[in-house]
Amino acid sequence: MKGLKAISDSYLLHLGQSYHILLLGISDKE
Repeated sequence: MKGLKAISDSYLLHLGQSYHILLLGISDKE
């Protein structure tokens, strides 16, 4: 169970980074 939480945490972290990069890309275009 602990391993699953670690995987889920790193997945959410990766998702957050991707979202942040996406937002930066959008604001760069404007």
